[in-house]
Amino acid sequence: MSEAETITPELNTAAAKAREGMESNDPAEVPLDRRAELVQRIWETLDRNWFLSAVGSALCLLYLFTLLLPQMPGQLQNDPTGARRWILQVSENYGPLGNAYRALGLFNVLNSPLLQLLVIALGLILLIRLGNQIARAWRLYQLPRHFRTPTPVVGVPVPISTVQPVYRLRQLVEDETAPCTQSIEKMLQRRFDAIQRTTVAVQPGGAVVKQAATSRTEPIEKANVVAKTEETESSAQNVTEERLLVLANVRFELLRPVLYSGLFLLLLTVWINILWGWKVNPDPLAPGTDYRSASQGLVLHYEVLDATGDLLSEAPPRVQQLQTETSAPSPPNVVSTAP
Repeated sequence: MSEAETITPELNTAAAKAREGMESNDPAEVPLDRRAELVQRIWETLDRNWFLSAVGSALCLLYLFTLLLPQMPGQLQNDPTGARRWILQVSENYGPLGNAYRALGLFNVLNSPLLQLLVIALGLILLIRLGNQIARAWRLYQLPRHFRTPTPVVGVPVPISTVQPVYRLRQLVEDETAPCTQSIEKMLQRRFDAIQRTTVAVQPGGAVVKQAATSRTEPIEKANVVAKTEETESSAQNVTEERLLVLANVRFELLRPVLYSGLFLLLLTVWINILWGWKVNPDPLAPGTDYRSASQGLVLHYEVLDATGDLLSEAPPRVQQLQTETSAPSPPNVVSTAP
């Protein structure tokens, strides 16, 4: 026989009290509670998956515009007059949409304020998620030690804290402790990787135990902590509390901070490239000509080499001189004969 109380009324009451800020006699504490609640709401909003999806989609859309629209040459970044003239000439080719593209900085996405705003928002999201994951990993590491901590009296929740709110449902079962615990353990083995069972001696706390029979759902900090209290008739002796700690995918939880750290470092590299990166788009060079960028101290020279490594564009033309040799005819041999 089991008796379970409904969750909804108690949760709605707790949520209403949390929104009202829990009335305080000190007027100075009310604005402080409201500011803390506002910060908490902003923190939770930035940690939502839909907010991350929205920022990521906007960044992908900006990258798509860099492929579809011509981008301003980098050498015009330090030339405001030339940059303005170039953007006006290009925007005229797109008609009415050209003004909207120019206002959003889509012809110079790498240096547009919209890109910087989205990168800052994405970095803030990654920092919040990284902080939450580090907190979760640290509390998961400390979980077995807190799980064995004895409570003052029976029925008091185990002092375990988590990042997200989790709720506890108490049920009264008319059964022995050992069979009930074994049946719960078998049921949990189907869904979780590791199960730890601990027996803790606590004070009876008869008033607390009686209150547990009529209490509804109340929040605790860990949902996978299952406690079964064995009552004794003598209030002077301690009672035992059987606790089951079940865990699943613990290794993946510990790897999540590493994932978010890598993503944040990658985003930091992009941010450094946005602030201090530069590029040049020179016009096509003819052989033997140069391109110079005074702002970046850059010199480009177009050289053409032949197979022997000589500069074809600067080497003088080779003239082959044909030398002809002329020789005078030798005098004829004179033969004299004596008479």
